[in-house]
Amino acid sequence: MAESMTFTKETTDERGMVHGHLTLSNKSYAVVSGPYGHGSLPDGTYTIKTREVVDRGLPASYKAGGTEFFIPITPDFETDRDGFGIHPDGGSAIGTKGCVGLVGRDALTFWNAWTAISLSHRPTSLVVTSP
Repeated sequence: MAESMTFTKETTDERGMVHGHLTLSNKSYAVVSGPYGHGSLPDGTYTIKTREVVDRGLPASYKAGGTEFFIPITPDFETDRDGFGIHPDGGSAIGTKGCVGLVGRDALTFWNAWTAISLSHRPTSLVVTSP
């Protein structure tokens, strides 16, 4: 049975970037979301598109910590925002346009944990919460 992942928002800096942790298989990884575009990822439940993951040929903003990937997620609620995903927080500007950006070496550590889980057992939902 596939488990769910959680993104727990912990703090928001002066620019509006949210800092928090993404939890997969009882392990926690440092992440950011926002402040670009329309800000951080809204709270709620998202479907993880496990069969639509991309792991090569991505722009610099999806590369950090020795890896590159984009795991698409779609909200299970009404919103006019789209294009969300989980990816390394790379490029020259720290932060995302609403995605979950894995920070530094946590990107590779997360990716290794993600790929160690068989496709049929990878999480299919992400729960995003604020304190």
